[in-house]
Amino acid sequence: MLLHNGTSNIRSATITAETAFVPDASGGADLGTTALEFNDLFLNDSGSIQFGDDQDTTLVHTDGTGLTLNSTNKFCFRDTALFINSSTDGQLDIDADTEVEITATTVDLNGILDVSGVLVAGGQISASDGTAGAPSISNTGDLNTGFLFSAADTMQFSSGGTAQFTMADGAITPVTDNDIDLGTVSLQFKNAYVNGTMFADALGFGTVVMTLPTADGSADQILTTNGSGTLAFVDNSGGTDWQAVKTGNFTASAGQGVFVNTTSAAITITLPAGSIGDEVSIIDYAGTFDSNNCTIAANGSEKIHASTDDLTVATERAAFTLVFTDSTQGWLLKNN
Repeated sequence: MLLHNGTSNIRSATITAETAFVPDASGGADLGTTALEFNDLFLNDSGSIQFGDDQDTTLVHTDGTGLTLNSTNKFCFRDTALFINSSTDGQLDIDADTEVEITATTVDLNGILDVSGVLVAGGQISASDGTAGAPSISNTGDLNTGFLFSAADTMQFSSGGTAQFTMADGAITPVTDNDIDLGTVSLQFKNAYVNGTMFADALGFGTVVMTLPTADGSADQILTTNGSGTLAFVDNSGGTDWQAVKTGNFTASAGQGVFVNTTSAAITITLPAGSIGDEVSIIDYAGTFDSNNCTIAANGSEKIHASTDDLTVATERAAFTLVFTDSTQGWLLKNN
């Protein structure tokens, strides 16, 4: 059937075999007018509305729940699916009171996604800024804060307009050396578990900061504090570092104990340059100090019992300790 009223305002159209209402030319017939509108449009479950020649622009009505066009020229959907194939400049605005659930495995966004509510992703979200640069996600209310996919397997977090730290395969790393705090004085982590080596320039105990040495000490040295938060390795003044039996002249060090064997000849033990509290112990190893004496010699200008003279020991099985005081008295016997 061919419809035509002979005027230039109503174009011809054809109704064919109960299947289609077809204009005789593309764009040649209107369905209703501004003043004379159709009431409702009903489609069955397989029906569709197509815009243009591209099937990707088809809006498909699947369950009869309704598709309307409101007064502000926005599509409103209820319980139906939405398929959009827009240009790069296309924009989808979703009302703040509308809930949209995306169940696709992958959602590719080429542009800006502005969400005023909650975005829940059950699959993968791929973000790209549409330029040759790396894709990024930022807070639209604060463009200084966000994170950037800065390299393969790497996310870079920014705050205050400055890159702060990166998360990569096997590492969380600050972008700038000595710039990021892990917690604060008032907001502390509970426990820290490290299965490896922790490097630190200083350690805090309560509110006290202890500065650590920058190098290892010598064998048998101990770590001490100067009372102002600085730690250092020093010689161990506690206990006695006993030496193997000496059968000839020997210069002792602070903290040493010396077994002296004068069976064959007299022996001289020279004391070290002393600091207050330094100790040297002497023992008659073979019980021969009475026949072959042991001489204790001061070091340079040091003194023994306030004298620069050497101390001669001639008592069999003598055992004693000398402790240094100061330049006036020098080395004094700790026991007799």
